[in-house]
Amino acid sequence: YFLIMAGSRLERFTPLFSRISGLIRSGAVAPNGAPLWYDVYARFPPAEEPRFERPVPPQAVRQILYAEDVDRQRQFADGSTSGQLHNLFLLEAPAMAVAPAAAADSSSSTNSASETRLDQRQLAHHLSIVRRLRPDLSESEQSSLAKQLCLEAEADTRDR
Repeated sequence: YFLIMAGSRLERFTPLFSRISGLIRSGAVAPNGAPLWYDVYARFPPAEEPRFERPVPPQAVRQILYAEDVDRQRQFADGSTSGQLHNLFLLEAPAMAVAPAAAADSSSSTNSASETRLDQRQLAHHLSIVRRLRPDLSESEQSSLAKQLCLEAEADTRDR
């Protein structure tokens, strides 16, 4: 024995009119607090009660995948996520632009020391992002920008 009050959601399809009627009968809604359309619907009910048991339309849902989604999936599969969000807008910031002179001025000892500190998987990941977003840069500029992004990502994780 179920007590279905106020056209509860235990019923799969209940018209809104019967739910409001049940709420008025139970005292949850005052009769003068009913919606404006309620009195019109009560006075002029439809000849046939509307039914909403329609089948789902046979439309195929398109699978939308972006390159970032594929990279994120690959990272989660490898277990190489650093726990931080990847902000791809950093590549367009003026501070992140790599000047050719700045890339040439850096000493080889600094580069070799920073290369040993970098995680090679993250470096490859950042390099693939830089290549995709900044194809106008040369190989050396792309690699130095990827190294810079890796070092900043490591600094962000250390600061947390």
